[in-house]
Amino acid sequence: MRGLRSAIRRVPGLSVETPVCFEGPSKSRHIGMGMRVVCPRFSHSFGGNRQSPVLVGFKRSLTTVTAGRKSKVETVDPEIQAYWDTVLESVDKPSARKLLEYVDTSAPLGLPHLFDSSKSKGARPPAFSFFYEVKVQHPDKVVLVRVGEFYETIGIDAILLVQHAGLNPMGKDGNPPRAGCPRANLRRTVSDMVEGGGLSVVVCEEAPEPYNYGTMRRNPKQRYIAAIVTPAAPHFLHGMIDEEINIPVEKTPPLLGISPTVGGYSVIEVDAELMTVRVTEGLTEDAVYSRLHEGGLVPPLYLHSPPALADADTRLRDSLPEVEWRQRMGTIFRTQGTSVVKFSEPDAVLGMLDRVKKHLGLPADAEFRHLPSSTPNTRPRPLYFSTASNLGLHKTRGVPSLLDYALPSGAPLAVRRWLRSWLLMPPPPSVALAIHSACNELWKDHDSLPNFVAMSPANVVLKLRTGEGNDAFFHELKELCHVVRLTCSEPSLEKMADSLLVAVASDTGVSTSRQELEAAVTTVADAIQKVVLNISTRHPIRDDTEKEATLEPLFKMKEINEDFTGKIRPEIIPDVISQVEDSWNRLKIEAKACLDLGKQAVEPVENVTRKVSEPYLAYDVNNNAAWLKIPRGRKISSAKAAILGLEHPRDRNGRVESSVYSTSALEAAQDEYRRSCVAAHDAVREELRELASALSPYIPQLVGASTLSLIACVIEAHVRESKRRDWSMPSLEKFDTSARSDRGTLDIQSCWPYWLGGSGGNDASVVRNSFNMNGMLLVTGPNMAGKSTILRSTCAVALLGACGLAVPASSTTTIPYIDAFMLRNFSSDSPLEGRSSFAVEMTEMKYVLQDVTCRSLVLVDELGKGTESKAGAALAGAMLEALDKAGCIGAFATHLHDLLTMDLRLSGNSSLMKMEIETRTDPKTLVETRRPTWRIVPGSSTESLALDVARQCRLPEETVARAQELYHSMPDSKAPQPEIHSVQTLRDEIHPNIPSEPLRPIASIFQSISQHILERLGIDKGTQDVSIKYVPAGSLPGTQTIGRSCVYVAHRPSDNRYYIGSSDQIRERILTHRKKASSSGAVSSQVHDPQAEFLYMMVPPGYQGSSAARTIESALIRECLQNNISLLSTWDMSKSSTPKA
Repeated sequence: MRGLRSAIRRVPGLSVETPVCFEGPSKSRHIGMGMRVVCPRFSHSFGGNRQSPVLVGFKRSLTTVTAGRKSKVETVDPEIQAYWDTVLESVDKPSARKLLEYVDTSAPLGLPHLFDSSKSKGARPPAFSFFYEVKVQHPDKVVLVRVGEFYETIGIDAILLVQHAGLNPMGKDGNPPRAGCPRANLRRTVSDMVEGGGLSVVVCEEAPEPYNYGTMRRNPKQRYIAAIVTPAAPHFLHGMIDEEINIPVEKTPPLLGISPTVGGYSVIEVDAELMTVRVTEGLTEDAVYSRLHEGGLVPPLYLHSPPALADADTRLRDSLPEVEWRQRMGTIFRTQGTSVVKFSEPDAVLGMLDRVKKHLGLPADAEFRHLPSSTPNTRPRPLYFSTASNLGLHKTRGVPSLLDYALPSGAPLAVRRWLRSWLLMPPPPSVALAIHSACNELWKDHDSLPNFVAMSPANVVLKLRTGEGNDAFFHELKELCHVVRLTCSEPSLEKMADSLLVAVASDTGVSTSRQELEAAVTTVADAIQKVVLNISTRHPIRDDTEKEATLEPLFKMKEINEDFTGKIRPEIIPDVISQVEDSWNRLKIEAKACLDLGKQAVEPVENVTRKVSEPYLAYDVNNNAAWLKIPRGRKISSAKAAILGLEHPRDRNGRVESSVYSTSALEAAQDEYRRSCVAAHDAVREELRELASALSPYIPQLVGASTLSLIACVIEAHVRESKRRDWSMPSLEKFDTSARSDRGTLDIQSCWPYWLGGSGGNDASVVRNSFNMNGMLLVTGPNMAGKSTILRSTCAVALLGACGLAVPASSTTTIPYIDAFMLRNFSSDSPLEGRSSFAVEMTEMKYVLQDVTCRSLVLVDELGKGTESKAGAALAGAMLEALDKAGCIGAFATHLHDLLTMDLRLSGNSSLMKMEIETRTDPKTLVETRRPTWRIVPGSSTESLALDVARQCRLPEETVARAQELYHSMPDSKAPQPEIHSVQTLRDEIHPNIPSEPLRPIASIFQSISQHILERLGIDKGTQDVSIKYVPAGSLPGTQTIGRSCVYVAHRPSDNRYYIGSSDQIRERILTHRKKASSSGAVSSQVHDPQAEFLYMMVPPGYQGSSAARTIESALIRECLQNNISLLSTWDMSKSSTPKA
């Protein structure tokens, strides 16, 4: 027992009070009563009273398992059985599936037949009783136990190891199922199970035994729980102190809980590593789902279902039942079985913390630090799922990720994760201003900057708390302290440091001044300097300048045994180092002596014709010993060997090695050397643990320091990439006011899509747009004209700027305070929730209308396309009115042109914008071609490029041709509508003086065609009257037409047909058309109807009126024919001319 206690002190991460499983006289194993586990990682005890063990997850106490004897076995709790049933359903690997027939989830380990020797169909695996007792304590976790140089699992756990870790089953027939991994692959295997499979793993180690090299008799192996690794605490830290390099530990996403409240949903975030909890209240369902889909959480999801008498509603029980959340979690964590835990305590936060402590094995009195909570009035809101998807912050096919362009390629993972989280959850205004200031400071020219270290705060906290930090870790921690000290003390960086500390306080809840942080990191760096060497590379404590060739194997032994050298300063442990040196010198002397004796002992070789091999030293890695080897062809007589003192040594297990020789002095020297090296390893490990313990009081400051350095890494990388892409730092407006009831103006100048521009951002082919938003914009335009691009670019600029970062726009861009970013486009359906695409669309808009304020940015694309066009347009119009009434800023892009003619109740802050279309006319054929310019300009557009886009996408030509034929044959197909310039005249500008319904469609075409032609001629419509005039039956044009070229349309009511013409004497021409046909049959008119009514437009003077009129006339005839308007004549279509501008 004394030897065991002594050995336990040398175990990484364990104290004297370690749980040990003893093997009793009847071969039954139990957890010792006299020892308890005290694992710094979890700070609680494992084990229990062997007479009345605590059996978590089982119906009743278990009978002690006795080897070779029939024993009683209990069934597991139904919830535990259901959990394993669900997990095993996902097993699809053939080698794992064939093992399913050998397990029964109703029994612990899934091996009920092994408890009854009369029914046993498979032999009990090694340490079966220990497997069983650990499984009793942790029924919902995989148990991985060290057996020699392997870590093994049995039963259900073995199947899952084969499934997720890619290992092969052990044994021939797989009954009982067994699987394991070599010691060298333990970390990777645990990672595969936890991070890949979403499972929790209990890792059990063999307790180290007192030094007993070469002893035949060995005590039964004792085992203990070394670590519990779960998705919430996925870092397997055990043994990291002995690693050659510093294995980085990244921040683990938090555990999340959802609780319904009167004002929405509350999300509870628990960080198990930093021991913090944060509550965000008043979220919509969409915001909660976006938070889940971010990837920033680990299973399980905790659902709070309030008591029946609570004031909160019952949404988690009704409209959003548990099964739905379980399905949603299943889409995120496909390898995880049951991933939802329900609880119903009155206090949601305390109830969740109680369950988290049990899940992680934390003591009931473990304290969590509460970070500032977000209330329904806290703004800005987290990014909506649709917004994040449209910016590529959630992986979405075909959508460029904003991260890929805001950071350089190859940015560290910690940097990308931090910036992604920053964008998904935009900071408060004061913090955004701080980051904006820090970016501006880095934007300036500096002769040099600190080499900021991207070290995760979790890496610092966990390794100091558990004492598993090795020398390489402390070396990097010292470098971090040096960088932070330089940042805080350098005059040119002080302003940036103060700004970063504002963000640090928001991110971690730790507030500290620059001076306090500088003092803390200086103290920590000095403490590390006193213990750890200046370099992290390994080097020998002593310099052996002369290596004899015959002793080379001995130096190989030295390299392996003295890997503790170079970790800490040798002057800290002088006695230990001196003992290693003395034993090493003695070992060299005895090895030389043994080698000389071997040369004397070998019998001489007669008739030598070639060089004779001499005895030599050989190093046996497995036995960690250097022995004398006799070459083939040489012999040593037993008598002579005995006289010289040569003997066959014993290996580490006490067996005689008959193929080598040694001496008692050499064996004693090797034993002394090995013991001294073990003692040196223990001493180095102890010094590093004491250093970690000494630095533990500085953990809050080191969290702040590591966070500051990480944020500095982020903004330094962002500024560097932004300069390369020619992005700019915008101005931030009204970010420092406490009263934010007034709406700001989003003024965007020279903006371009963030995924375009390349290096330098000065690609001439990239179109830049300038516009401002102080209300809602109704944006129209044909397909592929750039409406969605404008909306996505606007959101990216606004979000980046509101987070204090650079934007793909001019530096004259001004970003107001925005409290919510809502970018949504045409939705797909959601079979999981039983919703059509239109239902999803309406649900998303419900959340928008719930959350919108006068400081929100709302960008809506293609609303109402999922249903019948008339109802879709009506809903779109009503929502546009609601957004305008809310006073928000944003854009409403649509193809629903009925919105342009609706009686919408909109304020004066709303305006119309269109995507510009460029029209080119072939001077020979007069064929017009249209293409988008991707510029947004004032006005409206009802044009369509649908068939052109289909042709560009290489749709079969016969299909496009047929579509064009069907389009022109449709009686309800509408011609392009005239352009509208403002919402106030939305209805009035569409020919208010034309009461005749038959003339309204052709009037719209007339207006559109004439505008296109006159724009090409360079006529400023703002200074000329180019409107369409109406002349009813019995009336004539006024005197303003005298001397003016006019284009006109005549309508014959008798058969509802039309005639299009042009004339310099419009009054006389109308009189001619109203005359009845002459008896002589002379063709002076095609109309001949006294009731004919007319439309006309006067060509502005000075623009070659006749020529322009004929061009408009011919174009109008062609457009009417395309729209199936019945014309009396098409003769003048071929007589058009192209006027010169």
